[in-house]
This record gives sequence, C-alpha cells and structure tokens, in this order.
Amino acid sequence: MGRTQQSSPIQRLAQWAIVIALPAFLLLSNVRLLMTSAFLQYEYSRPDFPAATGLSSTERMAIAQTTLDYVTGQADLETLRRLPYREKEVQHLVDVRVVAGRAFAVHWLAGGLLLAALLFLVISPRALRPTQEENSSLWDRLPTCPTVGSFQASRPGTRPLAARGLLYGSGLTLALLVALALFIYVNFDVFFVKFHQMFFAGDSWLFAYEDTLIRLFPVPFWFAAALGIALLTIGEALVVGLGAYVWKLR
Repeated sequence: MGRTQQSSPIQRLAQWAIVIALPAFLLLSNVRLLMTSAFLQYEYSRPDFPAATGLSSTERMAIAQTTLDYVTGQADLETLRRLPYREKEVQHLVDVRVVAGRAFAVHWLAGGLLLAALLFLVISPRALRPTQEENSSLWDRLPTCPTVGSFQASRPGTRPLAARGLLYGSGLTLALLVALALFIYVNFDVFFVKFHQMFFAGDSWLFAYEDTLIRLFPVPFWFAAALGIALLTIGEALVVGLGAYVWKLR
C-alpha cells in the first residue's frame, strides 16, 4: 500500500512562488498590453478625449507612436530628439524608458518563476520511474539524491499544490487590485502623484499644460490606462482563480 507523504519544503516553496509571482505577472502583462499603438488609437478616438492644441490628429498619433517606440526600446534617443520636446521632457522620457525596462525585466522574471514552479509541481515523470518490482531494490534507496527528489516532487500527487498556489495567488491579486482600482477611481490625483514620486526624482515629471507630453498624454489618458490595467488584472485573476478551484476539486 502506498504511503501518503506530506509536501516537502521545496514543494511548499514552489507553491508560494506561484502565489507571489502571479500578481506581478498578471499586472505587468497588462501594463505591456496597454503600451501599444492599439491603446493609443483607442484613446485618441474617444469623442470626449481632450484635443491637442497645435497638433492635428495625424501629427499627434505619429509623435505618440514614436515616443512609445522609444520607451519600449524600439527607437533610439536621436529619433526621440527629433520630436517637438523640450530638454526636460526628453530627460523624463529617458527616465521612463529605464523604469519601463526594469518593469519588463520583472515581468520576465515573474513569468519564468511562475512557469518553473508550475512545471515543477505539475509534470509527472512516470516514464523515468522504475517498475513496482524494481522499487524494493532501487527506488527506495534513491530519495537522498536531490535529482530523484525533484522527480518525486513533481509526481501527480503534487498537482493540488499547484492548484492551491494559483488559487491563493489569484486571491492575493484580487485583494490588491480591487483595493488599487477603488483608490484610482476615488482619488486618482493622489495615486498619480504618489506613483511618480516613487519612480522619478524631484519635479522631473511635472510639466506645463502647453508642453508636448501633456498635449499627447493628458490626465484622462493616464486615468484610463491605470484603471484599465487594474480592471483587466482583476478579470484575469477571477478566471485563473475559477480555473484553479475547478482543478483543485478534480
């Protein structure tokens, strides 16, 4: 009769890696999703979106697209400097590119950690295991080997840990993002200021209304982006949580 084994520390660590990585991965996936020309076009086509004084709709879209290309690493600084920005605006966009690059790195890290932890807990290497007859002479002597221990850790019996990790991770995501969405909706001005104070030095992010950055990306643009990211993440967390709950019951 097989023995029921409790999860090992490394299995629990993999479970909590899923819990921690999932919110970051979902949130930053949606940040990246909205850093696209499709979102720019959607916002600029809204009938209530503020007009850009001195710029036609075609000029506005072209400048915004090139700015986005620079921030996401698809255009160089020389290209950015050809746009109608003051030096302070250029320096801010340089800072934005640095922050965006770090966010993309965290996104890849969270995604890699999430995938590795799920694979560790889900994939079953049954083909690598000895037959029942070989267990008494070979397999029982191998748990002290770290590699074999890893094979055992990923047997089907560890899959509920993966499901619980996704369930807890989606719960954590919902708790954080619902609170964030409410805060953004109720007091966006405070959120906007605190966000910039967290990532940018001094008043380097403050500009006059006539500056090109403000004409391209006014406050309503950032409100829609922030709330959209939060709501998309909430929706995805609900889907993941529901799927994890169903999986856990099977």
